[in-house]
Amino acid sequence: MLFRSHRYGRLMIRTLLLFGLCFSLMGQGKQPSVEDTIMQLEREWSAADIAKDAATLDRILADDWNETDYEGHLVTKAMVLSDIKNNKTEVSTITNNDRKIRVFGNVAIVTGRDTEKSVDHGKETSGTYVYTDVFLNRNGKWQAVQSHSTKLQ
Repeated sequence: MLFRSHRYGRLMIRTLLLFGLCFSLMGQGKQPSVEDTIMQLEREWSAADIAKDAATLDRILADDWNETDYEGHLVTKAMVLSDIKNNKTEVSTITNNDRKIRVFGNVAIVTGRDTEKSVDHGKETSGTYVYTDVFLNRNGKWQAVQSHSTKLQ
C-alpha cells in the first residue's frame, strides 16, 4: 500500500508540473493588444524625436503621413526626415500625459498632451501641446498616417 501511494504521489507531482509548464508556455506566446502596440509606437516616436532617429521615424510614419502642426502648416514625412538629417529641429525633452487610445478595427486614434522643450528651424517651440495621431494597420503593420497638434497658451 505504501508503494502504491508513493507512486501515485510521484505521478500527481509530474502531472502538476506538466500542467504548470504548459500554462507558462501558453502565456509566452501571447500577442500584445493593439493598445499596447500603439502605446509602444508612441513611446518610440517620442524617443526618436529626442534622439533624432530617422530610421525609427521612417518605420513609424507611413509614407503618406502628414501633420497639421500647431501653426496650421502641413508637415510631411519627407519634411520631418529632411529636418532631422539637416539638423533643423531639436527636441531635448518630451513628457507625455493623458494619452488615450481608441481602436476601430484597423484604425487606432491616439489623443494626448505633451510638454516639450524644443526648437524648430531656430524658433523656440517649447510648451504644452494637445495632439491627435491616427494609426492604420496595413498588411499587419501599424503606422501613423495623420497627426494634428495644438499648442496650449
